[in-house]
Amino acid sequence: MTDAVSQRLALFVHFLRIESKSYMKTPAAIFWTFFYPILMFFVLFAIFGTAGRGRPGLSYADYLISGLAVMTAISASMFGVAAALIEHKANARLWLFEFMPFHKGIFIAGLAASRVIILTIFFLVFIGAFSRLAPTANAVTPWNLLLLVTLLASAALVLVGAGLLLAALIDRPGVGYAVSNVINVPIIFLSDLFLPAALFPKWLASAIQLSPFLALVNTVRAVYAGEYSGSTIAATIAALLVVGLAVIALASRLIALRPRMVAT
Repeated sequence: MTDAVSQRLALFVHFLRIESKSYMKTPAAIFWTFFYPILMFFVLFAIFGTAGRGRPGLSYADYLISGLAVMTAISASMFGVAAALIEHKANARLWLFEFMPFHKGIFIAGLAASRVIILTIFFLVFIGAFSRLAPTANAVTPWNLLLLVTLLASAALVLVGAGLLLAALIDRPGVGYAVSNVINVPIIFLSDLFLPAALFPKWLASAIQLSPFLALVNTVRAVYAGEYSGSTIAATIAALLVVGLAVIALASRLIALRPRMVAT
């Protein structure tokens, strides 16, 4: 039993390393994960920085930093997980795993862990640096930064699981990219991530209040500003971890590494 667990753990770590190295060697992935949010910050701050308003206790720079962190987690899960895995399935790059003497769940777990770790590094660097260097930003205390990164990493676990679940349900890359865009674009523009809900028509602003991503970004901003209840944040993180692990486990059971129909 101990040997079997050790072998599974070694395989998990092996796939985690492979997926992390693969991701970090892909220029497009590096750009969209690390450089695009920085570019977006400077563009949006240049346009709205002097007149932009955040929530009480936050400057517009703080508003952008927290919103762009959530935006990156969403986009990386849709395109860095869902769309990429669908394309790998369709191009028969994963069939070999079906003949390996281990459960496909180990590969899926390694992939998910690599994406969450990479996003966690991004959160730490992006929020930690920009909260101290960006104009008008308020420096996040070390404790609040740790709490923020933990909260965002827990949310990333859920989002990565959702990306894996999407990949389990779709086989064609064209459909995968289309669905990812259909999900990603409305979420990004209609969740108060970097465009305040007050800018939209009243009926749309009211609808935005129902978005679970708005609830997430509001919680992130509360932690950023140091205005939170420790017990509430702990319960939120625990709930996100449970949901994230459950979704990844479900995706692992449903996903077929051999596509039902190979896209051309």
